[in-house]
Amino acid sequence: MRHSLISVFRRWPVIKILVGILFLHSCSADGGHEKKTLTLYFPDSTIEKRVVLYYSIKGIQNYLYKDYIAEYDTVGDCLSVTIPDSIQSFRVGIGSDLQLQSSSNVNFFMREGAQLSVYLDTLQPPRFEGTGAELQQLLYEVKKGSGAQREKRTQEAYLQCRTDSSFYNFIDREIQTYLRRIDSIEQACDIDSAFVRYAKGIVIDDYLYRAGSIGRSVKNPCFQKTDSVTFYSDLNRLYERYPVLQEDGLCVGNKGELRRLGLIPGDTLNLGIDYIYASFKYLDSKEQEMEIANTLIINVSAGMMDSVALARQVTGFKKAFPNSIYLPVLERLKVKEAKDYCFAEYSEEVGFKEYGQFEFSDLTQLTGKFIGPRYVLVDFWATWCGPCLAEMGHTEELHKFLKENDIAMLYVSLDYSRQYEQWKKMILDKKLEGVHYLPTPELAAKYPYYEGTHYIPHFMLMGPDGKVVIERCELPSSGELIPQLQAAIKRSAQ
Repeated sequence: MRHSLISVFRRWPVIKILVGILFLHSCSADGGHEKKTLTLYFPDSTIEKRVVLYYSIKGIQNYLYKDYIAEYDTVGDCLSVTIPDSIQSFRVGIGSDLQLQSSSNVNFFMREGAQLSVYLDTLQPPRFEGTGAELQQLLYEVKKGSGAQREKRTQEAYLQCRTDSSFYNFIDREIQTYLRRIDSIEQACDIDSAFVRYAKGIVIDDYLYRAGSIGRSVKNPCFQKTDSVTFYSDLNRLYERYPVLQEDGLCVGNKGELRRLGLIPGDTLNLGIDYIYASFKYLDSKEQEMEIANTLIINVSAGMMDSVALARQVTGFKKAFPNSIYLPVLERLKVKEAKDYCFAEYSEEVGFKEYGQFEFSDLTQLTGKFIGPRYVLVDFWATWCGPCLAEMGHTEELHKFLKENDIAMLYVSLDYSRQYEQWKKMILDKKLEGVHYLPTPELAAKYPYYEGTHYIPHFMLMGPDGKVVIERCELPSSGELIPQLQAAIKRSAQ
């Protein structure tokens, strides 16, 4: 016993050193490690901006779920944000009157200790410095612009491609080119392997999304280059070539819908869930799990579900996927209170003035009661519709024309009634002068011209008698809307 004690005392300095090392290691594991930090620089901007971080929900891209959103108001040329340890991937949105070449379409990936700086200004695309900067730059290149813009770029590039007419070869070549670039970056830099997998997944997913969106287009210009049978065969081959559901990517919604429409082959898999969308049944189990979880989160966050429907959907999801990683999130979802049939008006002089809750089974009832026998330009829009909000940046000349010609402006939101606060805030933020109506989706679906409003932004001209003069007007950004309105009114006067 005495010999053992002497041995311990002799080794005590060594033991103290080991204990110290273990202590420091435990401190580091408990939060003493270097935090991952994202720093945004605005070299030529001093105005107030709102920066929003949309954290991913266990691999699902998030746009609306408030529990996974962080907002910062900043004035000046710099904002530094510490990213939570539990978050690996997220997106950034920047809002201001300044048209920044912002990173709102970049998918960020940051592991523990990562330090990343992003330089944004009004003239240049984002510039990245720090951990994984080369891959972040590549992701910006892939995700630049809205989904519709990326789809259009790919469509135009395919039509201009002179090497062959195969849609499969073209998309596969685009994907493989980016994958080789990612491999080169990995070889040249010390890149986290998880980031490499993530970047490759984003590339594959985004190109499958673009291809599927083109395939769902009512007027598909790709048929100028190949026949429809070959085109959809090529599209199906792409889904077979890249079958894995990627992290932070939901390309499979198009695949399910194309199968439902019979444009590409596919069987149904009914897991006993009260399906939100019929097309989900044409996906495999893993795809359905992610798509249904994503849709539930989005629909509840957008105010599109009541408590009864939510409880039924979550119960069905739990039966089909009892061990799903999304269950903790779904079980915490809470529906918003509804405020149906809201009717309001906005002007810079008076501000936002709500008149109450009116149910109009047809817009003629609304215009007849509140606007009178005048021409009315109707803008069907939604707060979640990026292209709709972009069109509002081209309406200054339009509103001047409307005032000079005594044409009323009516905004009909296709948001849900539980999005009342967001609807009102957008009207105030965008200074949308005119009359505003927020109907329920069930009511809007009864409008005789509702089918045409599924694709927004959508402008429509109604005459003084309430009849539709132009069912689908040109968009303000085209520069052709005002001449179109002038010609239509002139014809009606003859």
